[in-house]
Amino acid sequence: MREEGKVLSCDPDAFEESASDKVGRAILTFFPSVECATLERPSRDPEVMNNIAKRTDSLNPEFNKGVEELTKTLLLKSRAKRGYYSGSTVSGEALSIMTQQYVEAVNDPKAIPALDNTWQNTVEVMRRKVIDEIAMEYIKQMQAKIAGASGNGQVPIEEMAKDGKNQPAQPTLMDLHNELFKVLTDKLLTKVGHFCTSSQTQRYDESDDVVDQMQNRLVRRDERIVDYVAEDGKTYQQKGFVVNGGELFHFIQQNREHSKVFCQQVYERLFDPIR
Repeated sequence: MREEGKVLSCDPDAFEESASDKVGRAILTFFPSVECATLERPSRDPEVMNNIAKRTDSLNPEFNKGVEELTKTLLLKSRAKRGYYSGSTVSGEALSIMTQQYVEAVNDPKAIPALDNTWQNTVEVMRRKVIDEIAMEYIKQMQAKIAGASGNGQVPIEEMAKDGKNQPAQPTLMDLHNELFKVLTDKLLTKVGHFCTSSQTQRYDESDDVVDQMQNRLVRRDERIVDYVAEDGKTYQQKGFVVNGGELFHFIQQNREHSKVFCQQVYERLFDPIR
């Protein structure tokens, strides 16, 4: 091919591809089906354009309208991403956690990125977040229940019934705990049931494991030899569980301190006339 005495090559490789051409070709390669949407200019004011996030009240109304319509279109056409296991889905939160962990693994020369490990780690992170939420709800509801049972702190409550026959008139601390623990366990399983698989196909050992994690957060117990007073008034020993940690332990300590102060006040009030 000649042009004004020059020879031009028809070889496609002879044309230099610009950076924008490479980006366009990459988009068409990875996304064969493309839909475009045009938006009005957010503003003609340079100061607004330099800081759009803080000047949203000054944006072009047509731009805002276009963004709203585009958002609706994306939500209508978007579908939940399929999870690693059959029947599971990935939420936006899970996808962001997976992306972060995968990027960290790629940048770590000692790590080997693996989708299954990333998925399991993501599920574990989300479970811990839900357990944190459940623990905060436990604290809030226990405070309200104790306040209701003690008359807003006027009298302490029993830790537990001495035996199965003589149930105190007011609920004990363990009664409040057991009732709330059951409700929160059901709520926990409902929330985490869709992280890895659906709630219908979630394996029992997975459910059991996450409940154990929650229980260790709320109450930790040790098996010890404990003293108890029988109906004949004598003290005997037997194996039993003693709470030594978790959120429940703090409520037990507070109730015992409250009981100590309450008994001291009663003693002073009754002994004052005698003194």
